Formats: sequence, C-alpha cells, structure tokens
Amino acid sequence: MFILGGEMEIGLQGGVSRVFKPGQHFYSADLLPEGATFDAAVHGHWSRQLGPDPLVTLFVRG
Repeated sequence: MFILGGEMEIGLQGGVSRVFKPGQHFYSADLLPEGATFDAAVHGHWSRQLGPDPLVTLFVRG
C-alpha cells in the first residue's frame, strides 16, 4: 500500500502501531495460514486516518 496523501496509523496485535505519511509504503500480508481459523485475539489489525488531510492510498495486489 502506498500513502499518497494524509496520514494513516496501522495497529497490530500486542499494541504495536506505526504511522505512515505521504510517500511511504508498506507490504501487508494479512493472510491466514491454510486451514487456520480467524481468532481476533491473535489475528488482524486496525487502521485509522490521522490529521485533517484526507487519506489517499493506492493498493497494489501482487
């Protein structure tokens, strides 16, 4: 994902979070291993827009 405008915060399990600003990018591998069942206590993330500027992102699927 590429951040084109605004700021985006991503939070992971365990309380770790990062803020991404325009020009930054990250790779998200939010896939469960084959045969696994989703458990909200172990899997997943949250995200939110920060600041007054609209969040503009570009998703690239591989």
